[in-house]
Amino acid sequence: MTEPWYDTLPDDLKSSEHITKHKDVASLAKSHVNAQQLIDSRGNQKMYDLEPPSDATERQKVYERLGRPAAPDGYKINGAVPEFLQAAHAANLTAEQAAALHGRLSEANKAASDASSQKFKDDIAKLQQSSETAYKAKWGDEYDKEMGAMRQAMEARMSAEQIQEAEAIGLVHEPWFIEAFNTLGKAMAEDNLLGGGGGAGERDQATVEGELQELLSSAEYKEAMENPMHLKHKQYKEQYRRLMDEAAKIATKGGTVDATVPGVA
Repeated sequence: MTEPWYDTLPDDLKSSEHITKHKDVASLAKSHVNAQQLIDSRGNQKMYDLEPPSDATERQKVYERLGRPAAPDGYKINGAVPEFLQAAHAANLTAEQAAALHGRLSEANKAASDASSQKFKDDIAKLQQSSETAYKAKWGDEYDKEMGAMRQAMEARMSAEQIQEAEAIGLVHEPWFIEAFNTLGKAMAEDNLLGGGGGAGERDQATVEGELQELLSSAEYKEAMENPMHLKHKQYKEQYRRLMDEAAKIATKGGTVDATVPGVA
């Protein structure tokens, strides 16, 4: 009987199944070459040459070996919201990959926000220029006087903070705003209302002004008016315009005043 080819090897080798499974030296050599192809230059097994484990638990172990935390809170990323951490973990991202992705997303969001903010400022500047040109053409030499009447009404009916807010979001350049406060200012001057004088209709005027103050003090109103993309931006803008028109009508005692003000949905 022919002795197996590995019979002359030391006992610890010739008893190994990794040796005995080969029928000859050529088979062993081929197996060795194949094994080397799965080893990188640092002696580590190449993960990309391996089939992913079919068992879910084993797959999770592989992801963790690659660098994915065991749980979403294992990512240590400043400013990352829980939803992002959960999504990163569900996508099996490593800690390094998740941090890099979060950084890129943050940069993209900041760039978009800056661009939106700059566009908003540019739009206000264009509105101011357009409004100034239009009313200088309309009022001519009376421009400063008419704008003074508007300003006088604003200072009488709005707080300094509200005026600053209206200027910041460009309301003071809107034609309807200019017309309403200009009309109100001239009416108040004629009826000596700037000093708080009374008269018929004062209760109605106070009611409207109370609604205006409540609207202008609303945090949601301020947020909506500062952001043209806000869902209620147009709604609040229209509500403010109607209240101002109503106040102007009461002040001039002209026409029938519709006391109905659209509510906030």
